[in-house]
Amino acid sequence: MGFKLAIGLLIFVVIFYIIGKIRFRSDASQERLQATIKEEQDRLNRFSGRADGRIIEHHWEHIMNPSKWSKHNDGEVDDMDSVYIVSYEFEVDGKTYKGQGEGSSSSKEGEIQTICYDPSDPNVNCTLNYLDDQLERFNRNYSRYM
Repeated sequence: MGFKLAIGLLIFVVIFYIIGKIRFRSDASQERLQATIKEEQDRLNRFSGRADGRIIEHHWEHIMNPSKWSKHNDGEVDDMDSVYIVSYEFEVDGKTYKGQGEGSSSSKEGEIQTICYDPSDPNVNCTLNYLDDQLERFNRNYSRYM
């Protein structure tokens, strides 16, 4: 009887130990996830400044996208995405800044487009179109964890 009790107690201790380890790993993973979410929120929130920017150039750019690699019947690899790039200039406190980034394919030279920038450093900027895409991706990826 004492032997069976000792074995039962030992099994209980081992199971309790394993559950504790799993719980600890889960807590550490949650902490890392929350830190990642905070970091991404801070990165996106830094673009709180807004200015009207004038499009000075636009073009399609082809970029590598390894997640889309596929082979065609002719053996060629399809690994490109097309992105519409706009170059723009905008003013903050009387000083002109320039930038380049993803824009709307409907943008034409000379048009005005909203530019988002870091108020502490307007050289860090992007188009509203790009920021909206990033915010949508953030919400899609992290909203279930918040």
